[in-house]
Amino acid sequence: MKLLKLGSTVFLGMLFVLSGCSKQSQNDFKNSSKTDMNSSAKTGSKDYSFKELNSQLEKDLGSRHLPKNNGLSDKKKIVNIRYVGNHHNNKIFYSVGSKPLPLNDSKINIQGSYAVLTKTTYKTSQLAKNAVNFVKVNKKLPKVKLAGSFKASTQAGGGQEYIYWNKSNWSYTVHGSKVNNTEPKKLAQSAYKFSDKMSLPTTSHYGAINLEVNGTGLAQGIAWQRGNIVYRLQAKDPKVALLMISSTK
Repeated sequence: MKLLKLGSTVFLGMLFVLSGCSKQSQNDFKNSSKTDMNSSAKTGSKDYSFKELNSQLEKDLGSRHLPKNNGLSDKKKIVNIRYVGNHHNNKIFYSVGSKPLPLNDSKINIQGSYAVLTKTTYKTSQLAKNAVNFVKVNKKLPKVKLAGSFKASTQAGGGQEYIYWNKSNWSYTVHGSKVNNTEPKKLAQSAYKFSDKMSLPTTSHYGAINLEVNGTGLAQGIAWQRGNIVYRLQAKDPKVALLMISSTK
């Protein structure tokens, strides 16, 4: 985790630099089509659709928040799911396969995950709140226009650039690098426009969305708190992450 400090305000930089996304991630999300969770994924008489796999997850892991949209624009792609853990702490892996497979089929283990959803239960609500890493934006920072009259805060140094803004009880952080020609403004603009149209999960305190331009692996991170529980979605592509989170209640 990278700490950025200005005066008495501490900024948390890359909160989820765990992995990445493609250059296509910078494109405006407004034309993305939502993937139908009822799309066909049947083998013989057995139903391995995204909807059915979600139903099995709810039975196995109890009542919980699950994305109803798999995040993929291509409806022909087949999503397979596996998980580890129990009702209190678990991790769900989403991957694309060549054929539909049952939940937790051993063949899914060798498939690379495009998204991972983690549930972590903490001893107290305060510990959960701290784990979200909500960023309160310093309004004295320089501004950058994202859309209409809205301006976000920006901070740069050492070739790195961060764009921050708060909306309701959610914080947004978009990171890029001038050195690597991955300036964050376009992605920030797309994320802001998309956030105007999507609904975010209900959170008891705070939520944090952290997007990385052209990261590697699961670099996109979204976390939110419900009581003493923190849900964290990580994905390779920011568009995928936002589509999945907008369908999670």
